[in-house]
Amino acid sequence: MSRPSGPEPFFLPDASGGHRFCVSHEPEGEPRALVLHCHAFGEELNRSRRVVARCARALAGDGAAVLQMDLKGCGDSSGASISASWQEWEADVRRGASWLKQRHPGKPLWLWAHRAGALLALRSVLQGVTADHMLLWQPVVKGEDLVKDWIRQRSASAIAEGRGAQSEAAAMRASWEGGEAVEVMGYPVSADLYDGCKQPLSPVPPVHAGNRLVVVEVSQRPRSPAATANAERLSEWQQAGWSIEQDGVTGPAFWVSPEIVDAPELVTQTCHILFGRAAPQ
Repeated sequence: MSRPSGPEPFFLPDASGGHRFCVSHEPEGEPRALVLHCHAFGEELNRSRRVVARCARALAGDGAAVLQMDLKGCGDSSGASISASWQEWEADVRRGASWLKQRHPGKPLWLWAHRAGALLALRSVLQGVTADHMLLWQPVVKGEDLVKDWIRQRSASAIAEGRGAQSEAAAMRASWEGGEAVEVMGYPVSADLYDGCKQPLSPVPPVHAGNRLVVVEVSQRPRSPAATANAERLSEWQQAGWSIEQDGVTGPAFWVSPEIVDAPELVTQTCHILFGRAAPQ
């Protein structure tokens, strides 16, 4: 176990003169692996920061070089969220992966994604980002599932205000189809993001046979990893040659919790998945 250096915040420039806010976590000595985090979206991003930061530090302590990057229009990065597109977010993932590989050439790259960030990670691999492995926390892996999440969140507010959920869902889809953005939990979701969710994902073969795609589901009660909802949805990736692994841990749904919570079992299991041992203390 190494002693990592402290987190280093910096701004990574983009081609248009903007910037992406990043935090780099470096291990002591040569890294054993590279890890690029693809964060959750909207309020889930804000509520996940504590657990993600703790996991990034734990991974660095176990020998990984980890990069956290706020996507365009998210967090402290430049740009308006209403103008962000899947293509620009995929370019951000490509930019982050290139930064890590240039800094530490020849090391295997993991895309570590959370919630809708998993959909971005999968799309980025299809668009040419060369990742050796992927680790998906509580993933959304189909675009329509993400749209349903947005509708469910907005409909909950509509019901509280005395409006019907079905009519709210129809109005949201009509707005997106008409090219308009729709506000979901305080964040505008553009028609471009909605359109991108409808594009099919055709899995590509991994860089090497047997490269890993690991899904970790978090539940307040222990359950069999085989029971996770995404097993069938990732079967096409397995047929393309990825080694699919299902895992489950006990812990809180921190990405939706209004309270500040930790997920130590998730952090420990993440380090075990990457390196075969528990997180450093």
